[in-house]
Amino acid sequence: MTVPVPDFGVLDAWADSGEWVDRVQRCLEDDAAAWVAATERAALSKDRSWVLLAWVERCASLVVVTRRAGLVRTAAFALSLLADDVLDRRDVLLVASLIRRASELAALDFASLATEGCERAGERGRRCLAWLRKVPERTPSTHTESGSGDGFRFRRVPSGPDSVEGQA
Repeated sequence: MTVPVPDFGVLDAWADSGEWVDRVQRCLEDDAAAWVAATERAALSKDRSWVLLAWVERCASLVVVTRRAGLVRTAAFALSLLADDVLDRRDVLLVASLIRRASELAALDFASLATEGCERAGERGRRCLAWLRKVPERTPSTHTESGSGDGFRFRRVPSGPDSVEGQA
């Protein structure tokens, strides 16, 4: 029996563009079983997990701009793949809250879309859905909402020693 292998190359070809977002979405949707199987085998590396989380974060802004329910659904599925502590759960929850806030701003039903997305991941999706339902509906303090219409973006708030916060 051949074990399905997802196209990890789509994550390796990271680009901050709508085309890349669409390619990752199609790959996750078309090969959901392969992605779940790879995650169960711990074949999704930490580096690629970070890229997948960055994809979900990028989707949050696009959800507001495009109001595409499919992005919320696929983002929830992707978060299910990241629910096994490969990454710090706090980082995953933070990005999950962006998707929830984006859904609210886009007038989309986060609860039902997250349920649909998580169901594609089986048991791991059910575990993920339990904590997705608890993420805050507000934009986390690590981000701001910037722009409107096609120019809307969630932007990270600078932090750390290179930050200009508090400087006069």
